[in-house]
Formats: sequence, C-alpha cells, structure tokens
Amino acid sequence: TGELIYQGENVTMGYAKSCFDLQKGDENSGILRTGDLAKRDADGFYYITARIKRFLKLYGNRINLDEIEKLIRSAGYDCACAGTDDNLKIYVTEPDDKNRIVSYVAKLTGLNRTGISFVYLDKIPRNESGKVKYSALS
Repeated sequence: TGELIYQGENVTMGYAKSCFDLQKGDENSGILRTGDLAKRDADGFYYITARIKRFLKLYGNRINLDEIEKLIRSAGYDCACAGTDDNLKIYVTEPDDKNRIVSYVAKLTGLNRTGISFVYLDKIPRNESGKVKYSALS
C-alpha cells in the first residue's frame, strides 16, 4: 500500500486564483498526487484503501482512522473516528456501548485504552452522498 500517484497529459495544470496564475504554466509537471492510499492486485487493478491525512500516532503506533472505523462498523456500530496524536476520538451514536467498543478496538488492535476517548452524538454528520463530514465533528 502506498500513495496513488497519477501521471499523464490530462492532469490539470493547477488552479488559478488570479489572472497572474494563468501565466505560470504546468506547475504539477503532469503529476497528480491524489492523497489516496491504494494497493495494486495481481491483475494490475488499483484499490483505494484510505486517505493519507486520516492517520494519527497513538503512543507511537500509526493508526489508520478508516481502518478503525471499519472495525467498529463491522461490529454493528455507527461511528466516526478523528483525533490528534495520542488521542483517538471515537464519535458514537450509542452512549451505552462505549466500554464494549473500546474493549473490542483494544483487543483487535492492541491499542492502549487510555488514548481512546468517546464523544456521543445524536447522529453522525453526513453529506448528501452519505460520506462522513469530518469537518462537522466537534
């Protein structure tokens, strides 16, 4: 798994914020850094697994927030994960399940429970297409 980088003639030259930007030319040199982490299968197909910016370090362990969300959702809970280094915040809609969720996550990942905190929400904020609006998490 690594960052998906695309190169080709159809990569945009960048975004113009003023008329002076139009004179700059191709600042990207035909290369697009997608910010997506992807893996390639034996047939040459790429599968996006996460976003680069959805990581944090919890007591020295690099944590993929998307993977933690998938674990929790596979156990039947609605959630969203965010946080800062040494503080994984799990946003949940079921306040009574905090202990079960933290035990489940700690057991499967080996993470230190003291670095995990919970925030109760009536519902996880989502956009029209159903994707979590992480910017709306408090």
